[in-house]
Amino acid sequence: MKNTFLLLVLLTSFCAASQEKEKPIYLSKDQSLGLINAINMQVVNTTTDQCLTNIERVKQELRLKLEQSDVKVYDEPLGGNASAVDLVISANGWKPNNYGCVGNFSLNVYYFGYHAFNESFIRKQTTLLLKSSLATSSTDLNAMFSDFAIENIAKLSADIISARRDTDVVKFFEGNPQLKEVRTVKEIQVLVETLLKEF
Repeated sequence: MKNTFLLLVLLTSFCAASQEKEKPIYLSKDQSLGLINAINMQVVNTTTDQCLTNIERVKQELRLKLEQSDVKVYDEPLGGNASAVDLVISANGWKPNNYGCVGNFSLNVYYFGYHAFNESFIRKQTTLLLKSSLATSSTDLNAMFSDFAIENIAKLSADIISARRDTDVVKFFEGNPQLKEVRTVKEIQVLVETLLKEF
């Protein structure tokens, strides 16, 4: 009887310990911002009539802000990794009746995930941040586009830094250190070709 009781206590403590170890970490959308350490940034300008002429300057400011937040910025597709996302900033504008400029801006941060379903894979896009704005000006849209893009990237950078301090995000990175390593699609292709040649 005594041995049975000791065995039961040992089994109970073993089960409790293994359940504690295997407890999955669930991250909310806000927490998952803390995983971002690389961004494929694309700035799409479809404005006409000289309504937007400062795209390159704004792009450099955004790159600087993200890099200062310890987020690597690329201008090419990144390999599938939970810490790599796509960022698309779009500007569209024109001069109606040759007077002033009107336009709209959007910012979208997203990643693709794959889900297995009956021997098939479904590719899904998950949006982490989506912002948009309308703009009008008697001259051009430069100042408004700059303000829109820089303000939203500053907020994104602050949210990333803040989410990295979350205890669940810290634990997630500790359990998955490979997420800190990001490769571009081109680098992955070269790696695969090299490995295939070795066989």
